[in-house]
Amino acid sequence: MKTKILLVLVSILVIFPITSIEAAPLSIGERLKGRILLQVESKGEAYYVHPTTTEAYYMANGEEAYNIMRDFGIGITNNDLEKIKSNKSLALKHKGKIFLQVESKGEAYYVNNDGILYYLKDGGEAYNIMRKLGLGITNKDLGKINIKATQKDHVAAKESTPYCNPLDGLIYDTEVKLCVSGDSACEKKFGLNWIFSVNQCVCKPGTLNFDGTCQSGDDYCKKTYGENSYYISSSNECSCNSGYSFVNSICTKNQESISGGGSSYSGGISSSFYVKSSDSELDIIDKLFKNDAKIISSCDDDVVFLGTISSKYNSDSIFNKYGDYGSKYDSGSMWNKYGDYGGKYSSCSPFNKYSSDAPSIYVDKKLVGYISLNKYVGSRDTFIISPNSLLLFGYSEYDNDYFLDLMIN
Repeated sequence: MKTKILLVLVSILVIFPITSIEAAPLSIGERLKGRILLQVESKGEAYYVHPTTTEAYYMANGEEAYNIMRDFGIGITNNDLEKIKSNKSLALKHKGKIFLQVESKGEAYYVNNDGILYYLKDGGEAYNIMRKLGLGITNKDLGKINIKATQKDHVAAKESTPYCNPLDGLIYDTEVKLCVSGDSACEKKFGLNWIFSVNQCVCKPGTLNFDGTCQSGDDYCKKTYGENSYYISSSNECSCNSGYSFVNSICTKNQESISGGGSSYSGGISSSFYVKSSDSELDIIDKLFKNDAKIISSCDDDVVFLGTISSKYNSDSIFNKYGDYGSKYDSGSMWNKYGDYGGKYSSCSPFNKYSSDAPSIYVDKKLVGYISLNKYVGSRDTFIISPNSLLLFGYSEYDNDYFLDLMIN
């Protein structure tokens, strides 16, 4: 990392301390994100406010409402769907989202503002739910929201664009203006081993996404962790051969003791990860980055996954500004300064310098540290990382103004 960049950014943080900036009032779009709105001063036209972009999408009727909601669906496993159904506090963190049951037949569920999930069986059911859950809005307030498509625009688009059913493995190709095979479109756009699943491109079974390319599991593991590693397809992870264990992210032959320069943290920390007493916060973050460290919140006895410290190409990465955990708009992101995990007044947020419920950092399922502005959390066997240092790392790693803006604002 360049010293000049770090000096400039440290100067910015000194001149514009994050904790001194008051939170701006939420816009109507932000307050109503994920909600279904009914234009009560007109003919009751319905709009769906996207939970991330806060843009409103016009839903002409039941069929169109169903299609639009499926287009914005997020793939979810049966296990994760059951967790959301049975845990209302977890469901509330995903309110406004639409989930598609990818391990079944792509069934769609809408998470209402009260944390209740509604099954969108077909167009008629989607229309009835839309009328039942719709929130009335005046023309004046609706005008304050960025409308992605009006009724006129939507009708014109419908007439010119054929509907490509993702459940049939089809996707609309804007170049040829036809429905084409989703697998072919994904391979054309991203390369070999990419396939189409419900409504998104993913790596085919047995391969892993590595820097934007789908590689075989064994190749990925050996390139990442050394020749003595192998791929476990059932759990989609890498492990070391018998007699070997992770040391500094490499499968190394087991020894009675493993020495390293300087003192290191011990106790609950995994053998695959250690830090020296001389390491700076950015040095530690770099090691966490190389180990795909996981961030977990246990605030209020509610265990919630908050993403990984990993490459921006990882969908779970806090450095992926388009993902759930790197977006400044998603309710489950630490970068959402109005959310439970990013607000400076929230007890669950690392930006609250008085909170003792800081998000935890795990490497190989072992607790190694915390993310917090409160320097008194944790124990002697763990370290504390400032959330501002993570933003600084994101900027220096990707030279991205997105993280600079988050630091200043």
